[in-house]
Amino acid sequence: MASAMFKKINRFGIYHLIPTLLRSKPDVIISTFPIAAGMMSLIKEAGWLRSVPLITVITDHSVHSAWIHPQTDLYLVGSDAVKMGLLEMGVESDKVKVTGIPIHPKFSIEQNRSRLRNKYHIGQDQKVLLIMGGGVGIFKHFQPVLKQLDNMPWKLKIVIICGHNQKLYHHFMEISRSSKHDIQVEAFVNNINEWMAIADVMITKPGGLTISEAIASELPMIIFKPLGGQEADNTHFLLSSGIAIAADNRSELIDQLNHLLANESILDLMRANMQMQTMRRTEALRPGCGRCCAASVSVLS
Repeated sequence: MASAMFKKINRFGIYHLIPTLLRSKPDVIISTFPIAAGMMSLIKEAGWLRSVPLITVITDHSVHSAWIHPQTDLYLVGSDAVKMGLLEMGVESDKVKVTGIPIHPKFSIEQNRSRLRNKYHIGQDQKVLLIMGGGVGIFKHFQPVLKQLDNMPWKLKIVIICGHNQKLYHHFMEISRSSKHDIQVEAFVNNINEWMAIADVMITKPGGLTISEAIASELPMIIFKPLGGQEADNTHFLLSSGIAIAADNRSELIDQLNHLLANESILDLMRANMQMQTMRRTEALRPGCGRCCAASVSVLS
């Protein structure tokens, strides 16, 4: 049995992680990613750090078996629906606490949209499109999209957040020079809350944290080329809640974007649905829920 466990650890490439953990002597281990939780569960199952609590923070709006691992001591989840999903999969009730999805407290600050537009030299009536790719994410499909956007009937302010991908940053900078739109390319930023407050629409992948920040910012979303698994589950949550639409190809994306920007009433309805989502969930989607997560960690550790 022990031999089989060592083979699993080596197969996942995590054997080198054990000395680092032993040196750091953690009081508690917190995971926000299914693979990381699985790695730690294997390490504990093999006999290391058995007394150290392992906490998994589920940052999606649904639950998948990939999140569940036998050595997990506590699951912090965003809603009662996710808790019920865990219970149906056999997780004990006392191992699940509804805390909400923790996002930065700055998303709780009410933003003055007019002042922010002046700050960033954006016209009060100009339509602003925010594009976030989640690492590489949608960007590998997006270069032709930017060229197609030139056929739209109005001129947009387009803000592209590339994160740490320098290759994409320089590539989009090159494209921006020949576009009819005002394209602003950013690397990693610390003011995404302000950009979400300014934007009229965001094109993104359905990552749990990103969409939670967008809901807190009341920013309508277009989900571009969602994948299966958790992305499909998060997309279903967004569509069924009336707070986003999805596009599976470039042509559909352009059509959906044109339709949204031409119909302010639809954007208003999506924003109202986001307000309803926040009101329905006592803790979920609220920036202050990070404190609830921290309190839960403190009790267990």
